Amino acid sequence: MYKLNRNKNNSQTIILFSLITTFNLLIIKSSSFCFFSEYEMRIVSNLSPGTRSLKLQCYKGDGTDLGLQTLHPNEEYKFKICTNFFTETRYYCDFHWREYRLTADFYVFDPFLSSLCEDQVFGPSKCQWTVEYPGFYFGMEWPYHVKAPWSHY
Repeated sequence: MYKLNRNKNNSQTIILFSLITTFNLLIIKSSSFCFFSEYEMRIVSNLSPGTRSLKLQCYKGDGTDLGLQTLHPNEEYKFKICTNFFTETRYYCDFHWREYRLTADFYVFDPFLSSLCEDQVFGPSKCQWTVEYPGFYFGMEWPYHVKAPWSHY
């Protein structure tokens, strides 16, 4: 009888260990879970209606490409940012607007900019870049915190 209970306990321990391991792997692999701070980045095209679309391509600091995006006036592109332990998380974007042969490339997210994002009680902090003819503005509403200029190419 003792042997039977011991085997039963071993089986339960193995099953429990397997479940915990599987659950932890799912959390780590899940793109919807952040161990540290979480942000939602929005890039909004506030360019004049009837103009050409805005092309942008963003990258994580490690070089991971988020893909080429095309924004028409009044459209937006969103992506989630999970900061790392050292809060050195950075995202970089290249912007091209052929209407006026304008280009720009700069960090859209770094430790300084993260401090300017709007904290939320529930959910990720909100960050936003608004793209207009004069340049790029960081913040959810006027007055904007940071401006980045266009360059001619």
